[in-house]
Amino acid sequence: MSPTAVAWCQERFPDSTVNYVVADLLAIPLQWHQAFHKVFECRNIQALPLNVRSCVISSVASLVALGDTMLGDYSCSRYRS
Repeated sequence: MSPTAVAWCQERFPDSTVNYVVADLLAIPLQWHQAFHKVFECRNIQALPLNVRSCVISSVASLVALGDTMLGDYSCSRYRS
């Protein structure tokens, strides 16, 4: 997430206990590798150029602990009826 996105989340949800962190999807910290039980990716990857998507998908998928869950929301309004 970008610094702007983190600041927006902290402003919008000031009482949240979430630890918002600035991170680069192409350079996720090694200590995050398989460190999370649930990972939810929502529309970040689809906004990226096609030539980096595969790398980012692999990077985000590496966050999920073995046997745990990754969810994604990739809805697109132009395909809704």
